[in-house]
Amino acid sequence: MRYSASEKIEIIRPVEQSHLSAKQTLDKPGIPESTFYTWYDRHQTGGGCLCGSSRLGAHWLEDLLACLE
Repeated sequence: MRYSASEKIEIIRPVEQSHLSAKQTLDKPGIPESTFYTWYDRHQTGGGCLCGSSRLGAHWLEDLLACLE
């Protein structure tokens, strides 16, 4: 499943604010920790743009437009 940038932020916020571990918090929505930390790193270093991979995939235009919203 692909998440929009706003959905990723909605997942990052509760993990940041939870008293539980990231793994425990992420188990409920079924998000792998590795996926979360990829999003979180982009959020921390990319000014909040969580568009996706640095390589151009099938959804590169869709991802770019999502960042510009």
